[in-house]
Amino acid sequence: EHQWRARDVRVEEHELASMSARLTSLKELDAARAEYGSAARLLLAQSGGSFSHLGSVADHLEVDRGHERAVEACLGELLQCIVVNRWLDVTAGIEIAKSENAGRCGFLVAEAADPEASIATPPDPALQPLRELVRINGPGASAVRRLLARRWLAPSLEAAEAAAKTTDDQITTPEGIVLEGRLMAHSGGKREALGILATKGEIKEIGR
Repeated sequence: EHQWRARDVRVEEHELASMSARLTSLKELDAARAEYGSAARLLLAQSGGSFSHLGSVADHLEVDRGHERAVEACLGELLQCIVVNRWLDVTAGIEIAKSENAGRCGFLVAEAADPEASIATPPDPALQPLRELVRINGPGASAVRRLLARRWLAPSLEAAEAAAKTTDDQITTPEGIVLEGRLMAHSGGKREALGILATKGEIKEIGR
């Protein structure tokens, strides 16, 4: 019995060490914003001075586990958009990115958000509002909530295809296939790839 218990302890210690190493690796990726573009990484590292920001869109989102792929596919590069208070900050951010030749970057302006515009009725009864899969927190929450308006989750590709005949809104499946009306469709990313939201979700799950 002593040997059996000692073996179980060694197995648990090994699993704990593996999870600890995984958590450290994920935190490093998240802190380095490895999934972000060069311009977004540059500007999100800025603090004070002529440019101020409220973090990225992804920083404002906490997604229910299992739905990260769907939300990530539907929002795409919008997750990297930098949330700012004013249009003046957009101008300052663009100038910094240009001076560093850092490439393209998106901005979400909080003062321009209309909180009522984030409320909409699904165009098809099979669809679920994407905003119901996430919790939105942070100083730019109202603008991020507006960004999620008129984006829907379908339970399957078949249901998404049927709903896409009635609307041009973005519809995503749990696997991350996104339809925009009957004209456009985007497939999901690599199954093993961790996106911005999946990385955050796993950090929270392991850290419990």
